[in-house]
This record gives sequence, structure tokens and C-alpha cells, in this order.
Amino acid sequence: MPDKFVKRPTQGKGDKQPSDSARASLGSQIVSVVDALTALGKLFLVLAVLALLWTKREAVETYALHWLNSANKVGFLGLSVERQISAQQAVAEIAKDAAKVINLAFADGAIERAARNAPAIVGSRILWVDDHPTNNDPERDVLKALGIQVFRVKNTSEAIRFVPVLQPDLIITDVVRDGDQTLPLRKCPAHYFEMPRNVSGNLAELNSDLLQGKTRATGFSLPEAISEVDPSYTDHLTSRILFYSGSAGGRAASQCARLVTNRPDVLLHSIVSALEERNWEKLKQQPSAETKATGK
Repeated sequence: MPDKFVKRPTQGKGDKQPSDSARASLGSQIVSVVDALTALGKLFLVLAVLALLWTKREAVETYALHWLNSANKVGFLGLSVERQISAQQAVAEIAKDAAKVINLAFADGAIERAARNAPAIVGSRILWVDDHPTNNDPERDVLKALGIQVFRVKNTSEAIRFVPVLQPDLIITDVVRDGDQTLPLRKCPAHYFEMPRNVSGNLAELNSDLLQGKTRATGFSLPEAISEVDPSYTDHLTSRILFYSGSAGGRAASQCARLVTNRPDVLLHSIVSALEERNWEKLKQQPSAETKATGK
């Protein structure tokens, strides 16, 4: 059909078609909005990650130290002067508590030992069982300064759940926890040599009740329970359980624990000793003082 007979669409007066430049401008604006939204999303993601790292900064710091020392084999970071000073300051805070007996020079000796044997100390994990965990905040601060990570739970049941997952190097526990479970002490008997502080009664009856799980000293049941989960913690020669108790310290003993003490300085030395024993292979990589001096 000839073109002159084809009916072509007509454009109304109000139907203006966008020009090429207008379409290009609109496309450019859409691209700009998309780019801005993408950048904003990335910013929110970065802020979220930073917020998460800040809330977990203690764990991040400790694991970073652990990784660096493990990768280096000899713990080249050791303990900085700043960390040692921080540990000493935390010890000084403990000394302000009149209820705690501590020899500052003796405690500083433990910090020096930890610094000299940093590869065995830094990055270690401790599970601390206490129904009043904030009572031990200064002690935890000392351990944190030494590069040790402390996980805290309030009772034996929680500890039993944590041990297989966390696999802590050491377990610290108090003695008296009201409402916690008690067990007859068959594998891990405990014994009082003197009556606990602020407790009156008959010592023989107390020890008899203790073995039957009938006292408020529920902490002594923890080694008994742990022995069913992982007996390596309760071997009487290489035990990895320490009791820290104001009432029973120096007045009792557990066959499955390293010690029962109420002294922060003694606890600190025992922690360092236990970690040195457990991680002794990491210390083999350290050059001796003579090697350092001669360079041979």
C-alpha cells in the first residue's frame, strides 16, 4: 500500500516526549542514587563490624596475642612493660580490699615469672566458677593484663557445659555456692583441717557431711562432676583445678585440686606454675639467656 494511505500516529499538544539529554540526566540520577545507597550499606556494614569488635575487644585482643605467639613459636611479643605495669596496678587494687591478705612483692614475683615465660602464659584460657563473679574483678584484671582470657560461670552445671566446648587450661572455683548441686565425694574427697572462717560446729561432723555432699561447701562437688566429663582436670598429680575461697582457704584440701587458698598472691603463683607445666613445650623454643647474650 502506498505510504500516502498509511495512517500515522499524531502527537497531542500535551504529549511531549523527553529529549535524549533528559533521559540521560534521569539515568545518571538513578545511578547516583544506587551508588549512594550501596555506599551507605557498606558504611553500615563497617560500623556493625566495628561495634561487634568493640563489644568483643577483650576476646579479640587475647586471641590476637595467642595467634601471634603461636605463629612465632617463641612468643616474640612476650609481655610488654605496659602490660606488666597494668598487672601490678591490678594487684595494688586487690591490696585495697582489707578482707584479702596479699604480699605485694610476692605477687610481683608471679608477674615477673609470667613475663619471663610468656609463651606458656599468653593466650591461655581459665574457666572461673563463682556465684558472685564481680568479687574477683581485680584478680581477673591481673590475668587479663598477663594475656590470659577468663570465662566466668556461676555454678557447676554451667561449668560442665563449658568444659568440653571451651577446653580451658585451668578451672578456678569458690567453695560456698548456695543453691548449687552437691554430690557425694567418692572420686575427689575433700577434708577440712580447721573449721571454715565464720563457721562454728564439730569438725568431724563437718567432714562427714562434706563427704556425703550435705554441706554448703558445694564447690567441692565440682571436681567430682568434672571427673565424669574430663578426668585430666582432676588427676591428683597434675590437677588443673584451683580453689579460691575466703572461708576455706588454708583450712581445707581436695584430692583433685592443686590447692585451696584465700590469698591472691598464692593463687597467682599457682596459676603461673600450672600454665608453665601444662604448656612447657612452648618454652623449649625460647633461646637461653646465654644464647641471647652471645648470639650463638
